[in-house]
This record gives sequence, C-alpha cells and structure tokens, in this order.
Amino acid sequence: MKMSRVCLVLGFVLIMGLYTDAAPFALEHLAQPEGCCFQFFTSKIPPEKVQKCYYY
Repeated sequence: MKMSRVCLVLGFVLIMGLYTDAAPFALEHLAQPEGCCFQFFTSKIPPEKVQKCYYY
C-alpha cells in the first residue's frame, strides 16, 4: 500500500472516531420534542368533503 493511501485510511479512521464520540450528544439533543406552535385538528371531517382517489 502506498503511503498516501495509508494516510488517507488513517484520516478516515480518525474522523470516524471523532464522529462516533460526538454522535451520542447530538442524538440526545434531537430526541427531545419541542413545543408545537399550532393546534391539531381533532374533529371529524364530513364525508362530503373527502375526495376519493383511486390509483391503479
């Protein structure tokens, strides 16, 4: 293996090591839900307002 390939592989290993070390902290931030700024529609939709679509 040429020296440049060895350096490239070692660089990728280093990047992967740093990324896997930081990933748990990123997932902790993403897993927390944020407050919604809108209300969900909880009523029933009248049947005459529903369009029927058929895909073949």
